Amino acid sequence: MIISEKQYSAQYILSDGGVKKFDDIGCMIEHLKQKKDEYGSVSSVFVRDYVHRNWINTDIAHFVHSNKIITPMGHGVAAFGTKEEAKSIETEMKGKYLGNLDILLNK
Repeated sequence: MIISEKQYSAQYILSDGGVKKFDDIGCMIEHLKQKKDEYGSVSSVFVRDYVHRNWINTDIAHFVHSNKIITPMGHGVAAFGTKEEAKSIETEMKGKYLGNLDILLNK
């Protein structure tokens, strides 16, 4: 998969070492919701921090949705390493703070 805009990319690593990459965080969330049986064999989930562009573990990530966040597949979800950065973008982009990955997977 070609990742055109790193700040929206995501990936997860399976316990067998396999890696699934996504060019849009929203695509990974949808995939994990549809493949709940596969989620049990996931050892780590990472997303790119929207501000700093580095990989962060979803254990610490905070997510925001906004129609003003233009992602490659149109999901409009970005990840942040701190709640403060997420809340700042939520205000700036007139978005919605979504919480963490567990909350998103259980919606």
